Amino acid sequence: MKQWSDFRSSCVLAEQQLGTSSGWLITENNHSSFYIFRTDNNQVLARGVPGYDDAKERASALRKRLGLRFDQVKFKVERSPGSNTGRTGSTRSQRPFYRNGRIEKSANYNKSKRGYFRGVSYPDGSYADLD
Repeated sequence: MKQWSDFRSSCVLAEQQLGTSSGWLITENNHSSFYIFRTDNNQVLARGVPGYDDAKERASALRKRLGLRFDQVKFKVERSPGSNTGRTGSTRSQRPFYRNGRIEKSANYNKSKRGYFRGVSYPDGSYADLD
């Protein structure tokens, strides 16, 4: 099986022979860090492994050392702390807005609509239902 560096060098050589040395064909991913995990129970086996080749070798070594099958060990790129798209904090403190009005949710559950009564309070004092 070819290593990433061998594959990349053959692609660069092919680019040079074809005369398309734009550099967009293959970009090496050495700046990313990877984490290695088990697929059966999502246990993280290693974090912060730099580079694709190192992650692949380390995952293979961990798999052999722990006596796991090939499909039980995988690795992924670690997400940066700033790229988290999940919600943070309480949703009650983040009061959503709708067309410059504040959305309010009542404590009463509407069984027929399977949800809570919601409405919009506008800055001029008017109110509108959101059904």
